[in-house]
This record gives sequence, C-alpha cells and structure tokens, in this order.
Amino acid sequence: MPATILPKNFEVISRRWPDLFDVLMATNENTVNVDVVESTLTINGIQLTSSYDRVAEAQLQIKQIPSHSNEATIYGPALGDTATLLLQNKALRKLYVVILNKAIFIHSLQAIEDMQWLEDKRTQLLLATKNSEISVPFCVNPAELKLADNDGEQLADKVQIELNYDFVNKTHQQRQKHQCDPIQDNLAFVKQDADISTLPKATHSEIFIAAAGPTLEKHLNYLALHQPFIIAVDASVRVLLERDIIPNIVVSIDYTAYQFFKDINPQLLENTTLVYFPNIESQVLTYWPGPRLCSYSPTPMYKELIDKYPKIQLYCAGSVVHPAIDLAVYLQAKTIVLLGTDFAFTYNQSHAKTNNKTKASHELALGNAQESVINGYGERIPTMASLKSYLRELERYILKHPKVNFKNGSLDGAYIEGTTLWNN
Repeated sequence: MPATILPKNFEVISRRWPDLFDVLMATNENTVNVDVVESTLTINGIQLTSSYDRVAEAQLQIKQIPSHSNEATIYGPALGDTATLLLQNKALRKLYVVILNKAIFIHSLQAIEDMQWLEDKRTQLLLATKNSEISVPFCVNPAELKLADNDGEQLADKVQIELNYDFVNKTHQQRQKHQCDPIQDNLAFVKQDADISTLPKATHSEIFIAAAGPTLEKHLNYLALHQPFIIAVDASVRVLLERDIIPNIVVSIDYTAYQFFKDINPQLLENTTLVYFPNIESQVLTYWPGPRLCSYSPTPMYKELIDKYPKIQLYCAGSVVHPAIDLAVYLQAKTIVLLGTDFAFTYNQSHAKTNNKTKASHELALGNAQESVINGYGERIPTMASLKSYLRELERYILKHPKVNFKNGSLDGAYIEGTTLWNN
C-alpha cells in the first residue's frame, strides 16, 4: 500500500528500513495469541511487559547499560520503553534494537500508535538471524527471550546463556570443591599418562560420535554391521557394548563417571583408548583396562596442572560431547557424524536405553524438561536449559570449523545449525 496511508510506526519503518519492512509485511502476525491486559500485551499467556509499571521495569533493565556507553543493544523491543529511556542518554551514539519475534513486533507497532524511538537517527532496527552473535553492552526485555520465533530463538538462547553466566560460574565454583579431591587423587595418573598428541591421525576421513541421546538406538544396527571409527561419550558405552560395538575411543570428563562403567567387564574395553579430564572419578582410571590419555579443558580448575604437566587441551562448554567432537577435529576428520546428540528429551526420554530397558542411574525424568527446542522437523520437543546451552555452544563451534563436514544422524532430536542430515 502507499506509504502515505500507512500507520505512523509502519511508515517510519518503511522509510528507514525498507528491506526489514518487507519482511514484516510478509509475516503472519496470527502465529501468536494476543490479548490486551491493562497497559501491556499478553502473548501466548505471557505478559510482554509489566502491566503495573512498565517504566519502572524498563529502568531496571537499562541499568545493564553503563551510562557512558556510546553504543548499546536491546534484545526484544517489547513496547519500546527501554529504547525510549536509553535514548534520553546524550552519550549514546548508536542504539541497536533486535527483533526476536516478528509477529510480536507487529502487534506492538499496532498497540503503541507513535513509537518516537523509531524516528531517532541513533536507532538501528535489526532482525535476529541464525548464527547472530551477542553485542555488548546489552539489555533485554525478558519475556521476549521466551517468546522468540524460530529465527530469533538461537540468539535468544545465547542471550539467556550470557545472563546466566555469573550464576552458572558461581555454581561451578561450588562444585569444584567436590571435583578437586579427584584431581588430587589422580595426580599420579596425570603425571604418567600421555596426551592426545600420541594418537595417530585418523586413517578414516569419517569419524562417528556416539553420544547418549535416545536417537542413538536408531543407529546401533549400522554401527554393529559396519564398525566405523567411533568416539563414544562415557554414558553411551553400555548401550554400544550390548550390541558388540566396541568404540575406538571413549571420552569421560565427569567426577561421577564411574556409574557409566560399573559392572561392565573391563576386558571388553582393553583395546579402547580412554581420553579423560583430571577431575574424573578415580575409580574410572583404576578400572580402565586399555590405554589412557589425559587432556584438559581451558578452565581455571586445571591452571596449575596445565603449567606443571602441559598437555593438549580440548574444547568443552559443559558437555562431554564437546571434547569428543573436538577430538575428532584434532584427529583431522573431514566428516563428523553425530549420533545421539539430541540435546533434548527425544521420544520423551533423556538417554538411549539399554536392552533390558531398566532405568539407568543417569537417566532423568521428563519433569526435568522445563524448556523446549525445535527438532529437525520444525516441531517443539522438551529439553532443559543446560541442554540448550550445550547445543548453542556446539553451533558456535561448528561455525568456527567450516572445513569440517558435520552431519546429524537424526532429525528427531534438536536441530543443530551447521549440520546436514546423514543418510546411512
């Protein structure tokens, strides 16, 4: 329609950001359920802002931006209160406002007749895209993190991870008190065991990662028949061995890891190499019948060991899947096939099942899954905040390794950006 008859907010956007305007006009705004409640909107039952005092809420959020900042970013414009307040700061030269849900933004533009912050020359309006990264300093309209659309969800998760960083770091520091005892107990192993530099580079251009997600079960027949080069995470070992699948390498990093090997005949693993971090439960190292190799992650917990006993480090962002994949990259795999890397409660279960289907010590009840994530079919499936964090960090890792072909064995688990489907 002609710009002259557009409502004020839409006219401004069409004039200042014509490409973004075209995207908004192509968006189906009816993908969300919207109600007006006092001075705010509820989206799918979630209040977009405070209905009691929107300005007070916005003032609280913008405290995340130092007053001397020349630039700032807002994730989720909501009803524009944070943008309006930030633009009152004369020191600010650029304000980036990132749209996390296009349909919600359209409703906001219709709810507030004249959003003057859109006219401010310092404002830059942006759409969240896949692989968008966080800009600092930033503030957030919190409801939008929960309400992000498919294009904005990945960035919303990264923002949430950043917001959680101090809390998670403090939690890890508390846990380290329990993890330092195994490190001291394992010093003799750390001193004598070599590192991954002694491993021959893979003669197989294709390396399989056997994680412990439920979709691993779909690939057991293939693995048993073809016996490819497998790097397994510790929690998947029992499932593999029950099908006579012997992994080439097992990666274990958890200070409670012995539960994964308890009651397994060690002779089954005598030709399998264990790659471990020093905080692993000591019983695993005394149990292990095959070669052992020590590695570190770049964490302060290992700083003294890294200085005293230098070893090749492996990437880790909370999940054992990360160092397993980084090891495959270190071994110069051209293609990495991810099996069981679900990052979700696929089929409403947390882990692949053993033959006898009895509940394993590491399995989690579905009630732990308070979040959701998109699977390879575009469907929402249950997950946990920690699993989403591991997923997003893996996607960042994949983006940094464009020469490696990453394939995902199943569409049933969480969709992993940067992977293509592996067909066996």
